[in-house]
Amino acid sequence: MNSNLPAGASPGLDDERLRALVVDLRNPEAQVIAGFLPLQFGDLCIGHVAPEFAAWLAARKHLIGVRDGRLWIDPRRSSERLSADWQALALLCREAGWLPAWRDERYLVRHPADGRPLCCLERGAFRRFGLRSEAVHVNGIAHDGCMWVARRAMSKAVDPGMLDNIVGGGIAAGEAVKDALLRECEEEAGIPAEVVAGVRRSRRLVSLRRERDGIHHEILHIFDLHLPRGFMPCNQDGEVAAFSLMGRDALTDALLGKAFTVDAGAVAADYLLRSSAA
Repeated sequence: MNSNLPAGASPGLDDERLRALVVDLRNPEAQVIAGFLPLQFGDLCIGHVAPEFAAWLAARKHLIGVRDGRLWIDPRRSSERLSADWQALALLCREAGWLPAWRDERYLVRHPADGRPLCCLERGAFRRFGLRSEAVHVNGIAHDGCMWVARRAMSKAVDPGMLDNIVGGGIAAGEAVKDALLRECEEEAGIPAEVVAGVRRSRRLVSLRRERDGIHHEILHIFDLHLPRGFMPCNQDGEVAAFSLMGRDALTDALLGKAFTVDAGAVAADYLLRSSAA
């Protein structure tokens, strides 16, 4: 079998098992949120919270109240006031041990229907409150068709030591997708802006599943980037332990062996499926 990844090369590729990695990224919503309490912003459901955490929140009576069995936030607060009050609550949650992956980075809480910003909140609180976030992911393809793969640093709060895309990171509050892409490419792999200019936007995937710290709900903006001959990724922010090149066989084995994080695995599998079908 050809070990590289040129378009159209698919002999022996286990498409069905790879496709399952992409399909399973979005689990049935009813299954994911079963037993969780809705978090309402007025009449809008913006998240879901585990019962034990909901009970803790209700006892604090800080920002979040209870109406008709649902956690409720008064929508009359301004965006600035809501951001400040929710961040203060997040700090209380951190002190009580509910937020193990504190990042000192803000994400936008968005309107679930039209996407407009409602407020900013600490990134590490999103799973616990079941809020939807957004991220960029890049498939980095070398000149010979192999894929660059990152191994996450052991110091990472989430999925330490697992395999990842060459670039993958959240979109911070106030960032456009393009800005987040440029920033993450520089920070995670040392890819200069003139190289990123050649990136191709693929599509969006929605990732929805339960995790130990709540519900992971994220929109993944996927990009393919064909890197110039001789390019070597170089991590700048300490979040990557090493990079390696993988041909099709090795990449497929790693994906089916669950060596990748869930989201990164789906992104890489999606590329394999698209390239084999081209």
